[in-house]
Amino acid sequence: MVYYGHDGSVTGELDREFGIPIVWDRPLLTGYHSTFLSTRTRCLDRWLVMLRTAAIIGYLWRGRYDAILIHSYATRLSLLAYLGAWITRTPILLRTESHRLRRRPAVIEWLKGIVLRRLFTWTDAFLTIGRANREFFLHYGVDERHMFSTPYCVDNDYLSEQGLRHIPGKATTIRDIGLPRDRPIIVYSGKLIRLKRVQDLIQAIHILGRQGHAASLLVIGDGPLREELTQIAADANVTASFVGFQNQTQLARYYVCADVLVLPSSNETWGLVLNEAMALGLPVVTTTQVGASRDLVVPNHTGYTYQAGDCEDLARLLGALIGDEKLRRRLGEAARDKIRRYTYRECVAGVIAALELVTGQRITSRSTVSR
Repeated sequence: MVYYGHDGSVTGELDREFGIPIVWDRPLLTGYHSTFLSTRTRCLDRWLVMLRTAAIIGYLWRGRYDAILIHSYATRLSLLAYLGAWITRTPILLRTESHRLRRRPAVIEWLKGIVLRRLFTWTDAFLTIGRANREFFLHYGVDERHMFSTPYCVDNDYLSEQGLRHIPGKATTIRDIGLPRDRPIIVYSGKLIRLKRVQDLIQAIHILGRQGHAASLLVIGDGPLREELTQIAADANVTASFVGFQNQTQLARYYVCADVLVLPSSNETWGLVLNEAMALGLPVVTTTQVGASRDLVVPNHTGYTYQAGDCEDLARLLGALIGDEKLRRRLGEAARDKIRRYTYRECVAGVIAALELVTGQRITSRSTVSR
């Protein structure tokens, strides 16, 4: 049974960072039982939403579950679920995106240390999404024997199939989005907000142009900075196409047009766009402040990393890639091979192993459950 805090992802809730209402176009609720604790309607005031969210305690009491898997520790629903698990003596599995790649004030670190060390003593198993996340738990005293790998992943098979379907129409798509076909295309996918630092990517392509290496920019996504970034690209004489937000079924159509993906964020808990691009055989370039960089980006093998904000270094790395088609192809194939180990199957196997620890029972054949 899955309990959701609200139904925003299926009713078209406004995403403040994308700046538009989002309704995902792949099924989110099929194949399992679920309940929404509250609905995103205007008649629900804050106190009613809080009351309905607190109902999770009653659900846990009546359900008498073998375990509860809580996503994140920093939301009202998560803390109420912790309380409900404590009251009902239900073992807790925790999965978060947290890492320590971003520096924080000493007082914040001190307070987090006090709170998290206590909270983690009430947690029975920890589901880690990658190396940086694992190191986060180790820092706060979690025993490695209670950690289980549940790698962050996307539907690799679906993306690969979609990519093959869209390759024949690649030239048409490039023409439709207004980019020249005779130069490499660098793609960014994500929200257009400050911490993503898309302006750094524009600056790096501008530097490449001054050095005689022409490249185009494809921006997939939307957000409050779209107009500003469009103007920055125009002022820098960077040929760019902003295609807006693209839903899951449309992503591959644009990814197959690109030669390399760049995620220039100054802070990112993981960065699933790296998974998406690698599943479609693209080399990737990202910053050392992106959580997935520790797991997915092997320098000169699947891609490259650099310090966020260093536009000159980003330009240098991109220059090597756009100037060498064989290098791009080699890194792209290695990226595709690397991401094959980041799948739902591995994720499910980690969850089952954690359940076996906290319940003391053999669940079932992992190969059967994870299909």
